Amino acid sequence: MKAPVVVFSFNRADNLESLLYSLSLCEYANETIVYLYIDGARNEEDKENQLLFDNIIAEVQCSFLELIVTKKDINVGLRKSLIQGITNVLSEYDNVIVLEDDLTLSPNFLCYMNDSLEFYKNNEEVASISGYTNYISTRHNKDNYFHLRPCSWGWATWKNRWEVVDWDYKPVSLKEWFFLWLKCKPVGDDIFRMFRNLHSEKINSWAISWTIHNIRNKRFTSYPYVSKVSNDGFGDMATHCISDNPFITNFKKSNKKSFYLLKKIRVNKKEVFKFNLYFSNWYKLIFKLGFRLKKKGD
Repeated sequence: MKAPVVVFSFNRADNLESLLYSLSLCEYANETIVYLYIDGARNEEDKENQLLFDNIIAEVQCSFLELIVTKKDINVGLRKSLIQGITNVLSEYDNVIVLEDDLTLSPNFLCYMNDSLEFYKNNEEVASISGYTNYISTRHNKDNYFHLRPCSWGWATWKNRWEVVDWDYKPVSLKEWFFLWLKCKPVGDDIFRMFRNLHSEKINSWAISWTIHNIRNKRFTSYPYVSKVSNDGFGDMATHCISDNPFITNFKKSNKKSFYLLKKIRVNKKEVFKFNLYFSNWYKLIFKLGFRLKKKGD
């Protein structure tokens, strides 16, 4: 049985239409149950945008094994909506693939995600599978690499990894805060800052809680060298990412169906350095100043 896909949407009809169309073109789409969660509107403009959703859903629902839609009457926000939605789906299944409505998928996205879920299901050191990657390298005979930092742009996990997360975790002493800071340093300059912002209620993120859980427990995410996902959600209509996209990816639409996955977790220091560069204070500064990194030969 193919892993169910859960999609989270809010008020962007164009994005939802693009994502569902992209998903419908994936191999295994007609064997996949899709759960669509639509958060409640905040205002009249949101309500008008959501009126377009019914036609979008009607056009693509026959492309999937089943399309199950849940609409909320009130706006609960992405953190609560996503945690509740994934938990509900995982009450019935052993694994799940998670999408938000600002993504474009390669035709082999579901192939890669289902193969990876099956390949690593008994290796609990692997907490999640990412379909997205920042540009790292392409000269490899393997299809994936590992990093401690998970990704929220087209990803998957298992029930036994998800159900053990303490979503309310907060250090209780200065010593615990300090050791958490030490653990966060190797995965990007922004993680510890975002976690503090979460607990001071400056942000409302599910992803940072998920990230902290995996860092604390040394659980890895498997990333593809060639991205199966493109994020199109940066801009004025985005809820969280209103600036330009600072991340470079090598997204490629591909029909490749066979993947050479690493049996054991290996962490390459050069790849970790390249990965972390995108989340460094230095890169954030030069991006704001108008400089852009470019792909180079490996």
